[in-house]
Amino acid sequence: MPIKALRLGRLPRYRNIGKPEHVNLCRALRKPLSGYIGGVPSQGYWVNELSDNWRATFGCGFAVPCNSGTSGLLAACMAAGIGTGDEVWVSTYTMSATATCAMILGATVKFVDIHPDYFTMQGSFSSKWPKAIIITNLFGCAAPLKALREACDTLKIILIEDNAQAPFATHEGKFTGTWGHMGVFSLNVHKHIQCGEGGVVVTDDPLLADRLEGAINHGELATGSNRNNDRIGLNLRMAEPIAAIACAQLKKGIALVKGRIDLADAITSLFRSVSFVDPPAKRVREVHAYYLWAGKINVPSARHVREAFVSRLQKRGAPFRIGYAPLLHQLFEHDYTLPVSEEIEHERLFTFEICGYDLNGHHLNRMGEIIEYEAAKIEKELKHDEAQEQNWQWRSGGAGGLHRSNGSPIR
Repeated sequence: MPIKALRLGRLPRYRNIGKPEHVNLCRALRKPLSGYIGGVPSQGYWVNELSDNWRATFGCGFAVPCNSGTSGLLAACMAAGIGTGDEVWVSTYTMSATATCAMILGATVKFVDIHPDYFTMQGSFSSKWPKAIIITNLFGCAAPLKALREACDTLKIILIEDNAQAPFATHEGKFTGTWGHMGVFSLNVHKHIQCGEGGVVVTDDPLLADRLEGAINHGELATGSNRNNDRIGLNLRMAEPIAAIACAQLKKGIALVKGRIDLADAITSLFRSVSFVDPPAKRVREVHAYYLWAGKINVPSARHVREAFVSRLQKRGAPFRIGYAPLLHQLFEHDYTLPVSEEIEHERLFTFEICGYDLNGHHLNRMGEIIEYEAAKIEKELKHDEAQEQNWQWRSGGAGGLHRSNGSPIR
């Protein structure tokens, strides 16, 4: 097929549910579908199994399953005692639930700008300390978690990790999600490991674990010091069939994430000769889990180049997307600017859904040909624009004033 006519067909979707999940589900359906029965502290066989396996896998003291990552964030905020009048810091570049889980409890959320390469929160501490910081390991890339945890411990600030996009990513040799006082994992259907809907909150603090159990289970049904006290909770619990699927997913979790990393590396290799694109950055000796592949346009006319390049790739069936999500400080109509995140989202970033597709060598070869062809056209246009600009500057100034490249004066 001539390169001008080359187009990708329908790409296969990423599917990670197989026989182990079916076997576990059938076993779960033979038992009560929930172990959360009024007044009984047991969570059920599969929820307990998931909790035990999660603790062993990630090396944390406690793991509390819940019915979604959003529920996990809400439960973590409740366990941290966040309420009316408290300030919570959140990256402006994250899913809205990261912020609304604190807002719904009455907290004031301060949105913070991001690092231009890693896209995670980057802000300096001020004279007014927040009650808590919710840090997102965005796109599968670790935030500077060690330094942030040390600062939070010194300043008595609760650190909550939104680790929905970064299971089995690492920072300083330790899994992301386990650096914070609490860490929230998502098992949503479009994540690396999934059970349709679900989440797990981890902590090493027994008091926070007790509060998490109360937050997801009506409060009065918590065990230990929170039992029958005035702390309230909701029904954010995980059902047994969902936990059974999650147990099977967890067993093959490292292999599943490795497959996504391999795909992201293959996508990066397709851009190795594209001069106007910077591939995703990661720190040395860290594992980037790649929920999304996130590239940046690195030329001054970034917005124009991004629009042209991505639209051309899309027309040929390569499902790259412009940007990521609305910036939360703009979504919630705050009257301040966060320049790094605004430039990244509105001008430079484009993404590929790594957890959305399973591409084989044939798909990647065709996509590489498309990228190479369309990039060459963009680069030719950039060189033409650069030549025009140089010609413009050469003809500028002096007594004659400014002139266009054809020699005519600008009046």
